[in-house]
Amino acid sequence: MEHLRPEARRIAEMPAVERLGFLATDRWIGYSRAQDALKRMGMLIATQPGRVRPQNMLIVGPSNNGKSTIAEKFQRQHPRLSSEERDRHIFPVLAVQMMPDVTTPRFYAQLLDALGSPFGKLRQTDRRNAVTLNLMQACGVRLLLIDELHNLLCGPSSRQREILGLIRYLGNELRILTCIPLVPHS
Repeated sequence: MEHLRPEARRIAEMPAVERLGFLATDRWIGYSRAQDALKRMGMLIATQPGRVRPQNMLIVGPSNNGKSTIAEKFQRQHPRLSSEERDRHIFPVLAVQMMPDVTTPRFYAQLLDALGSPFGKLRQTDRRNAVTLNLMQACGVRLLLIDELHNLLCGPSSRQREILGLIRYLGNELRILTCIPLVPHS
């Protein structure tokens, strides 16, 4: 095994079960397009929030091409922070995964749940809207990351337009960015 690098040699010398476990773990492969996407997202979050019409980002690519991994890596690079002076959490990046049968109330509930709010069970959509906006603002959300947006295609076109309008409304109202990894529809 002289031809292997020291770290690869260590792995190759592990018992078979440990080697298989090592191979089964997620890995970041920083290919150039992924690095470009991360750099662009970082630039947007650093320079765009607060604008009347913030620039957004759509990452398009085939299934199993690393879009969700890019989103997860970006979220890890911008983790939730605790603010001791105000006894609250700061979420520079709020990430959710679009549900296949999403409705406006369910999307609000999903956002509230991602923020750790106990208000996700609110029945009134108007109240849920106000609580979501206030909480996202209080938590310092600067980028809303929505994975699996293509799941919207499972619903009727009227609901697709309603949810896309809601996403645009949230971005405009809060002056935050939206980043969406998307599988192109064929």
